[in-house]
Amino acid sequence: AQQPDSQQAGLMIVGEGGIARDCVITNNTGSTYGGGLSVGRGCVASNCWVSGNSASYGGGAYLNSNGMLLDSVVISNNVAFFLQGGTIRNCLVAGNNAGTWIYSGGMLQSCTIVGNGYGVTVGTGSGSAITGIVENCILYGNGSSGVNYSSYGNGANNALVFTNTCTLPQPAGAYDSGVITAAPRLVDEAGGDFRLRGGSPCVNAGVWRAWMEGARDLDGRQRVIGAAVDLGVYEYMPSGTILHVR
Repeated sequence: AQQPDSQQAGLMIVGEGGIARDCVITNNTGSTYGGGLSVGRGCVASNCWVSGNSASYGGGAYLNSNGMLLDSVVISNNVAFFLQGGTIRNCLVAGNNAGTWIYSGGMLQSCTIVGNGYGVTVGTGSGSAITGIVENCILYGNGSSGVNYSSYGNGANNALVFTNTCTLPQPAGAYDSGVITAAPRLVDEAGGDFRLRGGSPCVNAGVWRAWMEGARDLDGRQRVIGAAVDLGVYEYMPSGTILHVR
C-alpha cells in the first residue's frame, strides 16, 4: 500500500494514472520512504532530475507496485531507489551513497548504474523469495569490491534475473542471458560522462522491447541507432552518423 504522507518528502504522486514530468527534485529529507520522489501504484514520473535527497528507504525515489520512473537522472542521494514493485527505465543512476534496493520485486531497464556505494540488492531479509529483473543495463563500478549486486537475507531464495546486461561478477542464474563482464568503456566516468566510447562491448548488445518503438535515449536521440539497441541509458553515436527524421 502507499505509505502515509508523513513518511515522505519532496514530490509524492498518488492516485491511479498520476503523472509528473520535467521536475527538479533536490535536497529533501524523508523520515522513511522516498526522500525525493514517491511514485505510487499506476503513476509515472518522467524527465526528472533527482539529487541530494535522503530517507531511510529510497532517498532518491520510492516506487510502489507498478509505478514507473522514466528518462531521469538520479545522483548524489543517500540511497538511489527502494522498489516495492515498479519499473526504472532509461535512467542514469550515479554517485549515490547506496544504489537500488529491490525489496519486493521490480525491474530496471536500459539504465546506467555506475559509481554508487553499491549497485543492486534484492530481498527483504525475511523468508520471502524476491525476484528482480535487470535488462539492457550497465551495472558496473559500484562499491569497492567489484561486486555490483547482492542478496539481502534468505539469499538462496532471492534472485536477480539479468538479460543483456554489462556487470560483474558473471551471474550464475539459470535464466540469465546475454551478460557481458568486460568493462563498458565509458567516455569519462570520473568526469561524469557516462556515454559509450567506440569499441564498447555494450554497443549493439541489447535486446529489443516494444516500448523502444519511438523512444529516445537520455540525450534525446532515437533509442536504436545501428544493428541493435545499446546497453545503458545512451545510444552510441559514431562520428559522421547521419540521422534521417521522418
